[in-house]
Amino acid sequence: MNATGTGAQPLPQPSGLGKTLRDLLPLAVALLVFAAAEWYLLTEGWLLGTWTLAAFLAFHGLIHLMFLNPKPPEAAAGGMSYPFDPARSWPVTRLGVGAPTVRGLAVGLSAIVAITFILAGLATVGLIVPTDWWAGLIVGSSVLSLALFALTFSPSLALGIAIDLVLLWVVWSGAWTPGAV
Repeated sequence: MNATGTGAQPLPQPSGLGKTLRDLLPLAVALLVFAAAEWYLLTEGWLLGTWTLAAFLAFHGLIHLMFLNPKPPEAAAGGMSYPFDPARSWPVTRLGVGAPTVRGLAVGLSAIVAITFILAGLATVGLIVPTDWWAGLIVGSSVLSLALFALTFSPSLALGIAIDLVLLWVVWSGAWTPGAV
């Protein structure tokens, strides 16, 4: 019998990719709920939708700055793997590229991505940056972000990759633009 007294064996805990996907599930659900609400606000022409999209773009960019931080000690304690560690990237572990080289590229790319996504957020609401620049900033930011994620790939970065792909789709399809409000 186990600790519950039922005699049933506990389910095995997933490891590796399965654990990462399980850990990302609550974030993915929250992101989908946010995306649905955001899409409703934008398509209905609510100003709140434009401002929340601008804030989301800025925060998405700022998250890329996590590559500037060293791995926190608590990240090793059984939680989700820390995906922002360039020393664990595939060029370092599989190709033997020096960790300082990959870290330098990751730091440079993350700074550029953060700045361009902040500019895209400002262009979303037409504050300081012209709304005409929005599509170019989204495409440039998303492509550079995807390059950074490819350089430092970890399954834990899947949501960031999905965000970039959705943003590229929005621009490519013309589904929404700042001038639509």
